[in-house]
Amino acid sequence: MLKKVLVLSVLAAFAIFTNGDPVALDASPRLYEDKILALIEDIRLRMCYNDPDGLPQLDPFLLPQQLDLDLDTDFGKIKGYIRNLKVDGLSTFVVDFLTFAITLKFNTSLSVPKLTLSGEYGLNANLGGFIQLNGEDKFYLELLGIHLGASAGFVYNKTMSLQNLKVSLKLEGAYSNIEKLTGDEEVDEFLNEVVSELLPKILDEYIPEDLFHSVETMVEDLVSDFMKDMTVSDLLALISGGGGNLLPPLDEEKACKTKKEGDDLLHPPSVQLLLDKIKHHN
Repeated sequence: MLKKVLVLSVLAAFAIFTNGDPVALDASPRLYEDKILALIEDIRLRMCYNDPDGLPQLDPFLLPQQLDLDLDTDFGKIKGYIRNLKVDGLSTFVVDFLTFAITLKFNTSLSVPKLTLSGEYGLNANLGGFIQLNGEDKFYLELLGIHLGASAGFVYNKTMSLQNLKVSLKLEGAYSNIEKLTGDEEVDEFLNEVVSELLPKILDEYIPEDLFHSVETMVEDLVSDFMKDMTVSDLLALISGGGGNLLPPLDEEKACKTKKEGDDLLHPPSVQLLLDKIKHHN
């Protein structure tokens, strides 16, 4: 199932330079903008329900398994775990831009206005030698103004593969409510304010490059493995069918609700107000 999500997402970028006929390298990629947007919108609509013969449910995204954490930052060492993770809002993404070159390389940027993360946590940390955290309870996080960039290229040399994937991640703001960090309500409230303030900086400056590289390599391997037996004609036929060869018909009753005309998905009013407060506080 994961392969289908990754492959369809990457092929959506590839779709902009073909209409199901031989590749027209002399044509403007923008001529195929409607095709790629339609394919991406089809993927979005499928994210809100689980289809045993298609895609797994991605909004909300549920991960009951435990994820262990082990970070070494300028603020101190942080060890712990997260489990029963629930992520809401993945289907609200906005395509900011997508370009394609005749060398089969693409560059894209997506934004998500707001993601909410909730679940259970365990934490053991010493921050700056002054604050000792030894908590275990529930957590709730809001990530605001998420910007995800990606670039890569398709290479055909007897087999089709995805290569040179590069991923970037930026965050505009955050709100944190992590319960029972220290056992002192006033200290916990202060620490949650600190987390809300510093989380964008931590994501920007302290996420190890090796982690991004691991994600990039995993996606390259999954997509390339799926495409290894494809010819160029097979790939173009898949794209021209809008992914129809991989997915069953859309269940419209279970599909995600699309935005109404006039909605601002990038910065809905409630999210923008919180971002303004964060910026004003800074």
